Amino acid sequence: MSAELITGLFGQAIKMAILLSAPMLLTALLVGLLVSIFQTATQINEMTMTFVPKMLAVGVAILLFFP
Repeated sequence: MSAELITGLFGQAIKMAILLSAPMLLTALLVGLLVSIFQTATQINEMTMTFVPKMLAVGVAILLFFP
């Protein structure tokens, strides 16, 4: 195995990991942003209000993008 082959395989593995995790990460980012805006507008500072919707959205994203 040459260094170029190993570097190429490593690069492909990183690209695949990014492609597989991107839908869940972007969903969590979007839901977190929306909940943060809602919390700022209503001045409610509750940690579970951020955590629970984000986990539910990520779970739904996993179900939608898994196949």
